[in-house]
Amino acid sequence: MEFFLFLLLIALGGVVYFFYTKNKELKFNEVDLKDKNKKLSIKISKLEAQASSDYRQISGLLNQQEILGNRLSELEKYQGIVDVVAHIASEKEKCANDISDAKLKWQQEYESNLKSHEAYKRAIVAEAEAFKRQIKEKIKNVELFLDEHSQRTLFNTEQQAKNILGDYYDLAQKTMELNKTCNALENKIQGYSDEYLLPNQAILEDLIDGYEHLDAAQRLKTIKLEIKTAIKQCVVAECDYVEENRKSTAIAFITNAFNSKADVHVSRLRHDNVGKLIEALKDDYLLLNNYGQAFRNARINPSYLALRIEELKWAALVLEFKEREREEQREIREQIREEEKARKEYERAIKDAEKEEQLLKKAYEKAKKEFDLASDDEKAKFDFKMQELMEKLKNAEDKNQRALSMAQQTRAGHVYVISNIGSFGEEVLKLGMTRRLEPLDRIRELGDASVPFTFDVHAMIYSEDAPSLEKKLHHHFNHERVNKVNYKKEFFKTSLTSVKSYLDELGIQAKFTLKAEAMQYRESLKIELMPDDEQREMEDTIEEMEFKQKNYVLAEDED
Repeated sequence: MEFFLFLLLIALGGVVYFFYTKNKELKFNEVDLKDKNKKLSIKISKLEAQASSDYRQISGLLNQQEILGNRLSELEKYQGIVDVVAHIASEKEKCANDISDAKLKWQQEYESNLKSHEAYKRAIVAEAEAFKRQIKEKIKNVELFLDEHSQRTLFNTEQQAKNILGDYYDLAQKTMELNKTCNALENKIQGYSDEYLLPNQAILEDLIDGYEHLDAAQRLKTIKLEIKTAIKQCVVAECDYVEENRKSTAIAFITNAFNSKADVHVSRLRHDNVGKLIEALKDDYLLLNNYGQAFRNARINPSYLALRIEELKWAALVLEFKEREREEQREIREQIREEEKARKEYERAIKDAEKEEQLLKKAYEKAKKEFDLASDDEKAKFDFKMQELMEKLKNAEDKNQRALSMAQQTRAGHVYVISNIGSFGEEVLKLGMTRRLEPLDRIRELGDASVPFTFDVHAMIYSEDAPSLEKKLHHHFNHERVNKVNYKKEFFKTSLTSVKSYLDELGIQAKFTLKAEAMQYRESLKIELMPDDEQREMEDTIEEMEFKQKNYVLAEDED
């Protein structure tokens, strides 16, 4: 029994020891597992952070891939270009060759057309000259018939009046001559008013159409020769003296007196005062003939008066042609100056565009190098910068091409519709054209110190053939011209709606500003409506501001 209990105790001790050992081992394993669990948790957190970072990087790379794909599609058209500088030089050379070929072709076509036009012109001129000679002959015959008929009718009428009135007719004739003499004396005393101003257009209408400058000069020489011949042949004047010595003395006296008057009028002749001088010569004729009655009716023949009047008319015509030539030369010089300004502007624009293009290319190449060396996070920023530079480069190329195109197209330009109500009033428009690359520069020049206010722009229309469009507008509104004589003045009394309607008829969709701003003019009106004290104070303030601004500009120029 005791042995059995001893064995049971030994067995129970062994079990206790086993469980104690096992428990100790399990606790050790539990600590080890907890340590491993902690390490694994830390590792999982790191892996999760790494996964998140990788995900962001993958997203960035995908976005970058998409941007580069779009960029690649844009640059596919340049994939065959290995050397950009050489390609640009090649394109420039090609463009220069194309321009040279186009100029040569245009020159050949121009010379060919010029020859054909000259031949056609000669044929038309010859036909017109023949027709003109026929018309002149017919006019001359009609004038001779009318003169003969008029003289015959006048003579018959005078004879009938003499038979009916008797002495009263002679008295009426003397009264008429005295009235003419009285009027001539009043003109000499009071001077000649503007009623004797004859526009040169009226003289041109009195003369045979078609005479050119050289014809007028030749005709004037012929008249001067006829005047000398009349003086030599003593057919200038007549006198009722019977004694030859007295008769020749009286005729010489009145002839010299009338020629002196006529020569003075010729020396005072201008292209715009011929009407006054003709009237003055007629009055001299009446007065001298009246004074000549004291010398047995010494008188100038009407035919000689008509000859001296013709001399004045033809001399005025020559002066008018000379004035027109001077005006045309001024217009040609103005056109040359305008074209020279346009040419310089195109050259400057081309040079500036090329310079800007080169700078942008260098900046793009620099940005591309920085992009290649940049980290992934910085590449997005550099890519945006490269896109911006590429957009600017494209705009610079477009600007360069536009300047080249404008320079090559000699008829391309802008037709403008402008007004200046402060200077010319309401509904007076200037319709003109300019070939300037910046057309508003021309508008600013028109509004310089020669007019009190600046021009308002109502429409600026680009046209490939600006002179033709300008000519159409001038022809359509010809009857609304302000200056009916000088067609170089491009001002028209018409409305903006009329101009817009006509352009719509031509199929030209132009953007119009129908209301004139006229800011300076309207501000001036407001100042005029102020009380006198406030008005003077405002004017003094504006003057002081202008003076300071002028001094500031002068100081900047000196610096």
